[in-house]
Amino acid sequence: MFRDIKIKVISGILTSINSGFLYYLIESKGGIVSNELNIVEGLFEVLIKSLFYSIICVLPLVILFGIPISLLIDYVLQRFNQRNVVISFLLHAIAYFIVVIIYWGISFGVDKIIYMAEPEIAYNVFLFVYTPCVFWMITYLITRGAR
Repeated sequence: MFRDIKIKVISGILTSINSGFLYYLIESKGGIVSNELNIVEGLFEVLIKSLFYSIICVLPLVILFGIPISLLIDYVLQRFNQRNVVISFLLHAIAYFIVVIIYWGISFGVDKIIYMAEPEIAYNVFLFVYTPCVFWMITYLITRGAR
């Protein structure tokens, strides 16, 4: 059990860094670096801002919701003797999507979700499904490598 938690925490940290970088690049809409910075300072600025975004926005959701849900999914699948990779992958994506929608509804209000434009819905669905998929893939690769 401790080994599983350790793997999930490592996966969560790597996922947060990956997703935070992607989210920062998408949210910045191409205006990533100031014009007066040179290339090294610009890359450093992107690195710092994406790490800040990872730690503030992504990591709390992954630690508070993603890791416990992932441990619960693994436990349930183990109890039913189902070590099917596809089922695990789908359950991770669906469960995290539902949790983020609930969290988002509580944080911003249900009205924001109901009256959201279609491009924004597609963008958010991509973001909400991307993170658990990356989390699952990193966890899967670590557990495969440990065997």
